[in-house]
Order: sequence, then C-alpha cells, then structure tokens
Amino acid sequence: MDVSRWAIYLKLAPADRRRLEDLVHSGNTPQKLVPRARIALLSDGTRLNGAIAQGAHPAGVADG
Repeated sequence: MDVSRWAIYLKLAPADRRRLEDLVHSGNTPQKLVPRARIALLSDGTRLNGAIAQGAHPAGVADG
C-alpha cells in the first residue's frame, strides 16, 4: 500500500470540531480559511488524501 495516499490521523475535540464547523458555515470567515477548516474536519479520522482534497473544494467552487 502506498502510504502517501493516507492522510495524517487527526482526532478533534468536540469543541474544536464545532468551532471549525462554525468557521465553514459562517458568511464572515475569510475564504482562504474555509478550505483549511474543511481539511481539518475531513481529516478527523482516517481518510484518503484524495477524498479530503475533493471535500475541501466542493464541485462548482473555483480555486483562487
């Protein structure tokens, strides 16, 4: 198995998860922070890096 495909295991405390979810859903969060918060949320548990990348940038949302 190619280890580079797996993300680093991250376990978020419930309060941290709520804060990150608030950042993602708030209309006042700077947009460069939203994908970073999504990555942290998607990394909570073991996931493939590709799945995290797709979740961080939902379809229809342009980078930049």
